[in-house]
Amino acid sequence: GLIKLHNTVKNSCYVVFPTTDAALLAYIKVRPVDNALFSDFVPPQRIVEFCVNKDLFYDFCRRSEIAHPQSLLLNGSIPAESDLEGVASFPAALKPSQSHLFSNQYNRTLFVVESYEELADQYQDVTRRGFDGMLQELIPGSEFYMTVFFRGNGGRQWAAAGFQKLRQSPLLHGTGSIVEHISRPELINMSRN
Repeated sequence: GLIKLHNTVKNSCYVVFPTTDAALLAYIKVRPVDNALFSDFVPPQRIVEFCVNKDLFYDFCRRSEIAHPQSLLLNGSIPAESDLEGVASFPAALKPSQSHLFSNQYNRTLFVVESYEELADQYQDVTRRGFDGMLQELIPGSEFYMTVFFRGNGGRQWAAAGFQKLRQSPLLHGTGSIVEHISRPELINMSRN
């Protein structure tokens, strides 16, 4: 998104709001370094890539002891079924480390695999199409709540909001496409921590 702002200090300025992972990754590659015409609140490239790349993000969560779904990077091959015991159970999620290109190709963010055999078949197709993959714990539920934070320089939090997902796209494992703003402080605080 692009919004043109008028103010008394500058004649006018465009504020850039990348709204998808793909738009964000493209923007940071062409982002003007020192341009008075454009303004954004996009973090540095290394932080964007860290947040978009699930391998890096979940590894950070593991090392920092932050609660997250159990995740196993597949690195081009699937471990023997016996080696998955204690690490992954079925049903599980097979997903890429970067979902935006995967979503365009498959019209979904992940595959739910019910067995080791289904994992092997689906992973073969995913890697044949040039995607990497990770196996991740599938956390079932029917209530989907998301939190959003806006942080400024130095990590200072300016705002936090919580949203109940009423509809998401793709249907079962996607981004909230219709949400209702509902404040649930206990969930917002858990996410903040």
